Amino acid sequence: MTTPSHPCVQAAALTHVGKRRTRNEDCVAFAGENLNAPMAEPRLILHRLTTPSVCIVADGMGGHPAGDIASRMVVDRLNAEFADFSCEEDALVGVLLDANQMLFSEMERTPALYGMGTTVAGAVVHAHGILVFNLGDSRVYRIRAGKLEQLSTDDTMLASGGFFGTKSTRVLSQCLGGFPSGEEIRPHVVNLPLDVGTELLICSDGLHDMLDDNQIEACLAPDLTESVQSLFEGAMHEGGVDNISVIHARVTRTSQI
Repeated sequence: MTTPSHPCVQAAALTHVGKRRTRNEDCVAFAGENLNAPMAEPRLILHRLTTPSVCIVADGMGGHPAGDIASRMVVDRLNAEFADFSCEEDALVGVLLDANQMLFSEMERTPALYGMGTTVAGAVVHAHGILVFNLGDSRVYRIRAGKLEQLSTDDTMLASGGFFGTKSTRVLSQCLGGFPSGEEIRPHVVNLPLDVGTELLICSDGLHDMLDDNQIEACLAPDLTESVQSLFEGAMHEGGVDNISVIHARVTRTSQI
């Protein structure tokens, strides 16, 4: 008799303060579990798709107050909302808009938090497909045959220093929270089919600013934990100037759970 197997998502995740920062303003989550405490090694988690499996990387904005609070609040809110989620694109956009309003409401209640904000990127894997989403410059890649395909959209623009040839700097054009601009956010959403073997890499700019796509591809491995560890070590070797957060996830089947 053949043992039945079930679709599931397996993921290795890690978040780390890096070499230069004194505080980790990133927060990551998989299958409802938040990971924002110091991590010495990747965490491997397996989640059966009887309920949606959610992978999230939120990068609290440096140079703003309480980036760590903003990223954690957003991840907590998304986890709570996705626990009873219709898995439709409009619903996902609504959840992100609600999370944005939550941050501004919290700033009104607590003036010391004024200006707090975070990027967010992730994927909702459910029984019929995958919804990839992002706001800001945290990224989601699909991995096929060891090659990266960026699915997210970088919400960034160049801002010139403007004095005596100073270099332009990259600034966010969209995020959750931040300083009020009067403009509505426009989350990016990509729909994918649920195919066994689909692999996603979700990361903060603490990874992709340190490693280009070729360097990232060179770190990827069939073993998810090994892959995340290699990516982290590569980013640290290149300077580790920011917090580093990585999730490497794979759709698979198992009879174990």
